[in-house]
Amino acid sequence: MKAAIMVPSADGGCWDVRDVQRSVVTPGHVLIRVRSSSLNRAEFRRLHNLRMRPGQTPPEARTGGGDAAGEVVEIGAGVTGIKPGDRVMGRCAGGFAEFALLDAREVMPAPERLSWQEAACVGEAISREIGDDGVDMVVDNIGADVLAPCLDALAVGGRFVTIGRMSGVTKGELDVDRLAERRLHLYGVSNRLRTPAQRAESAKRFAADLLPALGDGRLQPVIDRCFPLDQIAAAGAYLETDKHVGKVVIEI
Repeated sequence: MKAAIMVPSADGGCWDVRDVQRSVVTPGHVLIRVRSSSLNRAEFRRLHNLRMRPGQTPPEARTGGGDAAGEVVEIGAGVTGIKPGDRVMGRCAGGFAEFALLDAREVMPAPERLSWQEAACVGEAISREIGDDGVDMVVDNIGADVLAPCLDALAVGGRFVTIGRMSGVTKGELDVDRLAERRLHLYGVSNRLRTPAQRAESAKRFAADLLPALGDGRLQPVIDRCFPLDQIAAAGAYLETDKHVGKVVIEI
């Protein structure tokens, strides 16, 4: 199968689109024919960290892609409620390939009204509720340089959730008076550091809370641009210009 591989180099990783062996289906997993995946900032932090250093064992090359949407082609032992031919979506390791292996507990049905490109973006969907005196929740993927204005925007009892550091700024000042006066709640999220069981529970709650709204159109994934798999390097370069509004999708 064709896949986009993150390959170590002296200046940081680079992409190599080549033919590789298709994954073997293991118990508790499903194999899907990937139709679309999407780019995430964390992918490029990992790519840039694949730097070869003299005297050290080089990092291992790996298939990129943290999510995928497509049709089930094979199910592993112990998997129930999913069958070949089902339209599905979910987080995975190795979504930038013609076939990808997903933990069955994290697989969600892809609503018929969503295109493959839209379904590939759903893993990053978020919801925000607006109050009269500020917002109830801020979900931030920029970094510590916007911490102060985000907290200023929160209503009493509001929640601040940090999910990424796109700006690269990881430290900032915290106004503890504002924190106390507004009775604010601060949350840190890292899906990568969660256990498989925790990720499975997160997918279950996501499906229960948001799939109905995705199915009837109340929630709509926003796509900026689509690139074919062979242009993965160009897609990454475009993402890093910070000019996109919405997700950058890889079509496979």
